[in-house]
Amino acid sequence: MKTKDPGGQQSSGVPDCCTNHILPTGNLDSKTSNEVIELLRITSQKFHQTIVMITHNPEIAKQADRCIRIEDGKVASAQEGRADV
Repeated sequence: MKTKDPGGQQSSGVPDCCTNHILPTGNLDSKTSNEVIELLRITSQKFHQTIVMITHNPEIAKQADRCIRIEDGKVASAQEGRADV
C-alpha cells in the first residue's frame, strides 16, 4: 500500500521512489501494534531488509536495533542496540 499527498493529506516525508510500502499504524491498539512490530522484525530478518520506522512512541522505538532521534530537523542522537530512547 503506497500513500501520496494528494491535496493536503499527511505525508510520511519519504519519497515513493525510496519505499515499497508505507504502513500507517498510529491508531493500533498496543497488542496489535506489538504484533505488527514483531512481524516487521521477522520479515526483516528473513528477507534481509532494512525497516525504516518513524514513531513518537518510545516503547516502540526501544525495540529497534538502531534508533536515530531527530530534534528541530537535526540528528540529536544515534544509538545502536536496544537502549532507552
